[in-house]
Amino acid sequence: MYRFSPGGGIITSVCLVQVSADRSVAEMLTQSARFMAFPDVKEHFKEYHTRYQRKIFKERLSNIASVQPCVADMIYKELALDASSTQHSTTAERMRLIFLGNTELIGDLRHMNPGRPGNTYDTFFEEMAKVVEEATVADERRHNEAHLAAWISVRDLMAQTTERCPEHTLVPSPSLVRLQFSPKNPYSKTALSFTSKLKVQYKIQRRQLRADHMDQHYAAAQFKYLRELAVELGNEKAIFLFADDKAKIPVGEPGLAVSTGVRGKMALTPSTTTLVSLDHDMTKASLTPSVNLICSIPSGVSDSFVQGRVITTINDSVFEGSSPWRHSACVVKFLKDASQTVLLLYTDGGTDHRHTLEAVRLGLICIFKELNLEGIIAGRCAPGHSFTNPAERVMSVLNLGLQNCSLER
Repeated sequence: MYRFSPGGGIITSVCLVQVSADRSVAEMLTQSARFMAFPDVKEHFKEYHTRYQRKIFKERLSNIASVQPCVADMIYKELALDASSTQHSTTAERMRLIFLGNTELIGDLRHMNPGRPGNTYDTFFEEMAKVVEEATVADERRHNEAHLAAWISVRDLMAQTTERCPEHTLVPSPSLVRLQFSPKNPYSKTALSFTSKLKVQYKIQRRQLRADHMDQHYAAAQFKYLRELAVELGNEKAIFLFADDKAKIPVGEPGLAVSTGVRGKMALTPSTTTLVSLDHDMTKASLTPSVNLICSIPSGVSDSFVQGRVITTINDSVFEGSSPWRHSACVVKFLKDASQTVLLLYTDGGTDHRHTLEAVRLGLICIFKELNLEGIIAGRCAPGHSFTNPAERVMSVLNLGLQNCSLER
């Protein structure tokens, strides 16, 4: 007698099987298992699993691979011999047939599509490759640097190519031309759609070009010697001051707030509030922050000099314009209580800091006399190389406070 209980509310089944009376103990233990292995018997004794059992299996399967729910149900039913009904019986039956090798459920219609001939647009793409090559050769003479985009859009490139092609040349669609470009990221999945026949990419102009100057090596050596002197004197005897002016910040008229122009990231605001401002380039009023970095002199020349105390002065660009006299007065004001006797000053080459101008020299003499110094040494960077001034590093910190901000009088 074989007793089978599938669980749940299903009635327990009892099956009577005729066996030999003189069978051994080993046969008693194995014949029941062999009895259930017969296909005809399996159809009548089915197992019904609970939804929780299937849920646990799907969760563990998702830790290994991402499988669709219908596929996971089919795998569970085949492995666990679950006879429970499914929510989508039609889909489950199709999955079972596909699993058994019946792949004729979906007709293969690819033989009906001969495809587009491969040489349909060869003439157009060959001419476009010549157009791109001419622009590439021009850029190579400029060390692969371009200051003007050769084509503003795909249609512009296609228009220039069409003018050079013979009459009645077939022209592809812009989307097909775009797929002939080089992918921006060759390791992404979307790169598989690009053919890279044309060495063209979408790029944004980077504002990282640096100007060369005949005296840049001399100015760099001068700054190095100035740092060595500062390390030799130390914080007890010398004050190392870096000064520079930030770009003008536009200020709108009353009731007309103008954006500061600082490009920043999205900021957190209430969901009912909208960040708005005028985007005017011409304003009557503006502010000019003057940045002064009193450096904490390190112990070595190779160490960072971008450390210390920062003093920022906000000036009205109209009534408080940047001048040698204003800068000198500010330096005297925040260094009047200093005990050091040597001032090391490093600035850019603007008209308010250029040491070849008599007004700047007179301003330095005023600082020397007002602070009762024993020595003052002033240096400046080469023209177009203000990025070497450590005071420029403070500008990025000031931009954090100016992003997503608008000002008005």
